[in-house]
Amino acid sequence: MRDIDLNLTEEQSFLRETVRKFGAEVVRPAGLKLDKMADPEDTIARDSVLWNVIKQSRELGLHLGDLPKSVGGTMEDMDAMSRILMEEEMGAALAA
Repeated sequence: MRDIDLNLTEEQSFLRETVRKFGAEVVRPAGLKLDKMADPEDTIARDSVLWNVIKQSRELGLHLGDLPKSVGGTMEDMDAMSRILMEEEMGAALAA
């Protein structure tokens, strides 16, 4: 059901594929490592894989969708379907 035709725009399809790839290649492997950490302090340690995920997320601009335009974000420009697609793909990556 994941690839059901939703009549997505070209931009929405690109966003979905970008976030899907990021989720599979970066988020999922990092999540598996983070889940195995016994001490919560290890999660935020300087050498934690978490910081790589955050860095790559910022490089893709994925953090901007939650920020208003007044501070450099894209919150007002992002349509509801794009927001849902991002959240769905990130959720799928973390659920594995």
